[in-house]
Amino acid sequence: MEETGAAVAEPKAGAREKPPLRRLDGVLNGLFALVGVVIGGIVTFEVTWWQNRETRIADDRQATRLVAQEIRADTTKLLFAYEYGHFGQNGPTSTKYWDSEAPILARNVSSDIWNAASAFYIQLQTVAPSLSQNRCVAPGTAVRTYAKQGGNLGNQALTSLGQKPIAVPASANPCK
Repeated sequence: MEETGAAVAEPKAGAREKPPLRRLDGVLNGLFALVGVVIGGIVTFEVTWWQNRETRIADDRQATRLVAQEIRADTTKLLFAYEYGHFGQNGPTSTKYWDSEAPILARNVSSDIWNAASAFYIQLQTVAPSLSQNRCVAPGTAVRTYAKQGGNLGNQALTSLGQKPIAVPASANPCK
């Protein structure tokens, strides 16, 4: 046998090749990491969705409450105007919350609630400019009738929003 100076490593007797599982260790680690990323993504999506849902519910509740409060105040003013012919010290009506919250309500409330609230505000915008704090509108006039109709529409809107209606006066009093 000739020696060439370089040693050639020969496998030891009884040595085995790496088992198949050891070769798959790297692949399995990668798969576990991928599964972890997927599960993490799903959990993050669910938490974000739930938080957005809770925010939407809170926004809907806030919009409904603000508009219901405004409808209650304006309905009271219209019914006072029906009974006494003017707004008195109650001041003019307001559509501030309707103007800002109507888009939220339009997306999120039923058609019945939307129709009741929007009908009230249409009537309010029709009759309110004809009433004032001081000038009295005589009983039996169209303006007093429209004020009563507005009050009735306000009560319908309040009822559809789950609120108690306001008592409607039995008759219109003469101007004082």
